[in-house]
Amino acid sequence: MKTTFDIPEPLVKEIKRIARERGVTARAIVQQALTRVVEESSSEQRFRLPDASIAGWSAMEPELRERVERDGGLHGVVLQSYER
Repeated sequence: MKTTFDIPEPLVKEIKRIARERGVTARAIVQQALTRVVEESSSEQRFRLPDASIAGWSAMEPELRERVERDGGLHGVVLQSYER
């Protein structure tokens, strides 16, 4: 099946250069690249963030709770942890 795509000229030049180096056609390079993208897309697993939630304020360690109150909220405590 024939389809038309607009490809930037610098990319076309690079495709042709690679094709010459490999001794194949530019069409073959484009087909290989598109096949690779399709295969990667179908094999990708979605990233799922594990549940790291806690029972709430009352479940927080007392020392941490004091720091949160003293240092202007949890955001401040987190930022301070990166400064160390």
